[in-house]
Amino acid sequence: MATTAKALLVNLVNETFSKWPLGPLPADYTPRGEYMCQDTVPRADGWHDPINRTGHRGKPQLSVWEVQQVAGKKALVQTCDAHHDPFLVATGRRNWRAAQAEVRFSPRTEKPCGLLIGYRHARSFFAVVVLGTAQERRLQVIQYSQDQRDVLVDLPARMAEKIWLGANYKPGQIEVTCQGKPVAKVEAAGLQPGGVGLLADGPCTFLKVTVKATPAEKRRIEAAQKKAAANLIKVQKQYPQPEIRVDISIAGIAAGRQIRFADLNGDGKDEILLAMPAVVQGGKWRYHAIACLTAIDLQGNVLWQIGEPTKEPLTITQDLPFQAADMDGDGQVEVLAVFGDQIHIIDGRTGRIKKTAQTPVPPQMPDFWDEISQYWGDGHGDDLPRLIPDAVRLCNLTGKGPYGDFLMKDRYHNVWACDGATLQPLWMHQCVVGHFPFTSDINGDGRDECMLGYSRVDSKGNLFGRLVLTDHPDACFWLKMSNGMMREFHPAGEAGLVIHEPGGFFATRHLGHVQHLCVADFDKRRPGLEILTVMYWGEPGIVYLCDLDGRVIRDMECLGLGSICQPTNWTGDGQELILLTSDAAKGGLYDADFQRVVALPSKGRPTFCCEARDVLGLGVDQIVTWDHERLQIWAPDRLPGGDGKRYNPDRPHVNQSNYMAYYSLPKWE
Repeated sequence: MATTAKALLVNLVNETFSKWPLGPLPADYTPRGEYMCQDTVPRADGWHDPINRTGHRGKPQLSVWEVQQVAGKKALVQTCDAHHDPFLVATGRRNWRAAQAEVRFSPRTEKPCGLLIGYRHARSFFAVVVLGTAQERRLQVIQYSQDQRDVLVDLPARMAEKIWLGANYKPGQIEVTCQGKPVAKVEAAGLQPGGVGLLADGPCTFLKVTVKATPAEKRRIEAAQKKAAANLIKVQKQYPQPEIRVDISIAGIAAGRQIRFADLNGDGKDEILLAMPAVVQGGKWRYHAIACLTAIDLQGNVLWQIGEPTKEPLTITQDLPFQAADMDGDGQVEVLAVFGDQIHIIDGRTGRIKKTAQTPVPPQMPDFWDEISQYWGDGHGDDLPRLIPDAVRLCNLTGKGPYGDFLMKDRYHNVWACDGATLQPLWMHQCVVGHFPFTSDINGDGRDECMLGYSRVDSKGNLFGRLVLTDHPDACFWLKMSNGMMREFHPAGEAGLVIHEPGGFFATRHLGHVQHLCVADFDKRRPGLEILTVMYWGEPGIVYLCDLDGRVIRDMECLGLGSICQPTNWTGDGQELILLTSDAAKGGLYDADFQRVVALPSKGRPTFCCEARDVLGLGVDQIVTWDHERLQIWAPDRLPGGDGKRYNPDRPHVNQSNYMAYYSLPKWE
């Protein structure tokens, strides 16, 4: 593209921030965005803050970016020093491939500040920045790719107090201008079409951002967008669209993602369990226990209730300890629920408490645990007379049946295996347990082995393998590979996506803070299964589709948080779609190319939480969306025919958790 001023006639962006309201940009730097959709208002031209390492002046609901009055005009100001990732605002992913971007700004830091180009997401972009003192400024062009930062240009630059920095770019090449003069030409092989943005690792005031292109380039952009929109409509018409089947009130009995689905009365359809938490104060730490557990049917009728609803719904991001399944093999569903330090086995039909027992006494935790692991939220538990568990998982440890026993854990380090008949502990194991264990019978002995975070334990509590890694895994999953080996998958936070075969394959993929994990056959064009994972802390909402070795196939930035990356059997033909978010603008189902092929209505529905499950017994999944007031179930408007084989994948129907590893292993009946 020609780079002369006369050739660049058309504005793609001409941002002076004059229409932005004063004050910090909205943001959500809390754990809620991991599991619940927190709508934040996009700014003019779709600008957004993609980083969530900290908050504005200690307030986690406010961005470090703030609109202020500067010399009688509005400006965008970054107010903090970055200690981890750079602080960014960006326009999101666009198909701009040849343009001239310019920014005028005034840094109040020696750290890098400047312009983003080729922005794909918060871990993939190019930056043209200045850094250093006013007397010894330097100009750099940096390629950011995952954890790697490659400085392509580093040269001294004399600049005024208000810096005018520009980048004329096209695929593979960047021409940098400073104060209106050319200073460098960079070969940048990795520069791909993308958006633009701003970067400031320290306090800095941005006055104006412009992006210009030739009329021909703007026409190409618009034509490409129009073609993509038309193609998407064609693709969407191939899929059933959502129609509402259930719309009920859950006001006064619901709180966030504390929900379970199970056929409590044996009618072939799921009923719904809703739990409300209450705070329990220990000697030092605050814990959360079940205050009220309510069973309702799909008409919203209360079947039974234990405890008293709280006056205000307390939204927490951790699990509450309750699950539902046929525990004793009599064909009826029981509910395992721990109210504080009281374990209850409850008749799923009537709510009658069939058995009860006290939880164990927590062990005294040595001081070194505080040095080797993290304690966000609840503490050790040893400041309580008895355990208030963080989560429970039904399993088979004694051979009584698939859900005859259970694991019960504290927040980070202790797990008790319990006999489902006596409710008494069988054994206790101590490790970096992660947030939700996984169990399955991998050696064929008729009893489950347990993945407790990075540790592998048999049904009797004997350790038979472990990894030693930093951070904790939120979830974990085993999969038998074609070579007969059991492969482990861990979304391990800052440690990355960890994939391991004991004694064999090992890979750590540093993609950001890996928060969620799903394994399914999302892309029918490829053989075998794929991994889907979503980032949160640091760079939230980046979604990766990977092969089973963790190699990235494609990625995208999903701005609607609460991304649960759940496989969805929407069509019944073996094609798994992806439920990512219930966001008003982006809620729905995505295909393997990250196209939203099934769009949920943007208005008139709850957006706080979502789940994909065959609640109605239709043979395909429905999308459940809910908040603290209402719950809706959206089903496909056309169902597969009754002839031929039925796609019925192996799914984790029991043992639901905020932190669970979703999987969908192909199976036909």
